[in-house]
Amino acid sequence: METRKKILFISHDCSLTGAPRELLLIVKHLDKTKYEPVVVVGNDGPLRKYFEEHAEVIDQKLFCRGIKYIREIGAAFKRFSLIKRLKPDLVYCNTIMTSKWLLYAKLFDIPTIVHVHELSYVFDSLSSFDRYLIHNYTDLAISASTAVRKYLLTVSALNPASIVVFHESIEIPGTVLPRNSSLSALLRFEEGTVVVGMMGRIARMKGSDLFLDVAKKIKESLSQSIKVKFIIIGGTPHVEGRFNEWLEDEIAESDIKDDFTITGSKENVDQYLSLVDIFVLPSREDLFPLAILEAMAASKPIVAFAVGGVPEAIGSQAGFLIEPENVDAMKETIIKLINDPDLRNKMGAEARKRVDLDFNIERNIPRIERIIELAIQSGRVK
Repeated sequence: METRKKILFISHDCSLTGAPRELLLIVKHLDKTKYEPVVVVGNDGPLRKYFEEHAEVIDQKLFCRGIKYIREIGAAFKRFSLIKRLKPDLVYCNTIMTSKWLLYAKLFDIPTIVHVHELSYVFDSLSSFDRYLIHNYTDLAISASTAVRKYLLTVSALNPASIVVFHESIEIPGTVLPRNSSLSALLRFEEGTVVVGMMGRIARMKGSDLFLDVAKKIKESLSQSIKVKFIIIGGTPHVEGRFNEWLEDEIAESDIKDDFTITGSKENVDQYLSLVDIFVLPSREDLFPLAILEAMAASKPIVAFAVGGVPEAIGSQAGFLIEPENVDAMKETIIKLINDPDLRNKMGAEARKRVDLDFNIERNIPRIERIIELAIQSGRVK
C-alpha cells in the first residue's frame, strides 16, 4: 500500500471567515487514502471543532509584524521541532498571513504552497520580510481567482508559471432551503416583505457602510406600501470593532433603523440566507467571496459591485454587476428586482446552476490534489 503524503496546512485562525472555511472544505474532502492532513492554527475559533473531525490540529500562535517578531524568534524552536517530528511532504500556507512558515519549510527542504486569498488590503500591510519569503520560498502559489493571479503578477516576483488559479468552491446542498418561518417571525419580517441582504464580516473592505447607504436610498425611493427589510448576516473581527460601532451608530440614527438587522456571526448562515430575496455584495475589494457562492447555491439573484474576482463568480446570468461604489446604480438595480419577482426567480435558478457546475468542492477537489502533487514534485526538483 502506498504511503500517504503528509500535508501540513497552516491556517492563521479558525474563524468563520472565507479563507479558513475554504481550507476546512479542502481538508474535509481530500482523499484520505492518499493524504494525511495536519492543520496548524494560529488562533482558535468556532471552526476548530470541524477541523478536528478531519485532521490532527496543532496550536502555534501566529505573530504579527513589528515588535511581535521577537516572539516569532522565541517560537522558532517549537516550529523547528514540529516540522522535524511531523516530516511533512508539503507545507501549505493558507493565506499570505502565514508566510513565516515558508522559512521553516525551506530550512528542511520541504516543498511549499501559498494559497492566496488576498488582494491589496492585506498585501499592503505585509512587512518586507514577509514579501521576501513569499517571493523566494514559494514553490507554487494558488490564487483564488484570475483577478488575484493578475494582482500577484504586478506585486510579486513569482514566476507566472508557478501561479495557478483555483476558484473558491463550496459544498452544494441537495435542495434549496425554504424560508425559515420561525426565524422570519423572530426577526419580525412580515409576510410579503422583500428581504435584501448581504453576508460576511462587517468591514470597510466589505462595503457594509455602502450597503447602509443603498438601503437608505431604496427606502426613500419606494412607496410605503412596499415592505422591504435589510439584513447583514455576519459580525466583525475585533480589529475592525470601531468600524462596527460606527456603523451601528449610523443605523441607530437613521430613518431605517427599524428595517435594518445585523445578526452577528452565525454558524447556521444557511437558515438566515433562506430569508433573503435579493443578495447584495457591496465590497470595495473582494477576491472571490464564499458568501456569493453560498447565495448562488441558495438560488438568490445577485447584485454586486464588479470588483476583484466577483465577475468570475457571477457570470452573465446569475445577477447584475454594478460599477464599483456606484450606490445609485445599485439602488436602481435592487428596486428593479424588488418589483419583479419573476426575474428574481429566473436569476436565482441560473445562479444555482452555475455554482453547482463550476464551484462545487466535490467536483473540484481532484484539481487541488493535482496541484498538491505538482507542488511536491516541483519542490523536490528544486
